[in-house]
Amino acid sequence: MWSSSITYWQTFRSPADQADGHYCQAPATNRIILYLKGADMVMIDRCKPIYRGYIQDECDTLAREGLRTLVITQKELNED
Repeated sequence: MWSSSITYWQTFRSPADQADGHYCQAPATNRIILYLKGADMVMIDRCKPIYRGYIQDECDTLAREGLRTLVITQKELNED
């Protein structure tokens, strides 16, 4: 958890992709983190193949219980 405020927060939306994202930078660490959220069907394709089966299984389990799902991911970016 960051102990300081966020210096930069940018939002972008992609209605066609049913996804939306934010990237921010914390002054304490200078790390730039990209956060994406979206429908499971869209986000699973954006994950590494090794995680896709697990994510799909978890979403299917929740759906069988009558729950809707939203997938949230994060990735650390470099300044380039």
